[in-house]
Amino acid sequence: MLLAQQGQDVQVIAANRELEVAKLGAEAAKSQAAALLSRASADRDVIKLNNEAEAAVIRSRVQAFGTGQNYARYVFYEKIAPQIETVLSSDDASGLGGIFKPFNPAADGGK
Repeated sequence: MLLAQQGQDVQVIAANRELEVAKLGAEAAKSQAAALLSRASADRDVIKLNNEAEAAVIRSRVQAFGTGQNYARYVFYEKIAPQIETVLSSDDASGLGGIFKPFNPAADGGK
């Protein structure tokens, strides 16, 4: 009987040790989850601030050009103009060049 009691005591001690290890593991997992959430929150805030800064830059550029259409025209010319070597069409609305009509300053009264 004494041997059985000792065996049972050993099993209880081992089970209690495993329980404590599991509790520590759960606490570690909670801490890791909290750290991940904190990092994700910080990343979200950085992205938000970057987007707001980029929007402010674009907003100030649009204001500098007077209208969004003028700014779009500038960006279009800046990107496309260096690549143009030859014009194959007129600026007639029914021709191929008609797709560029909205970017022509005379088309919107120079606005």
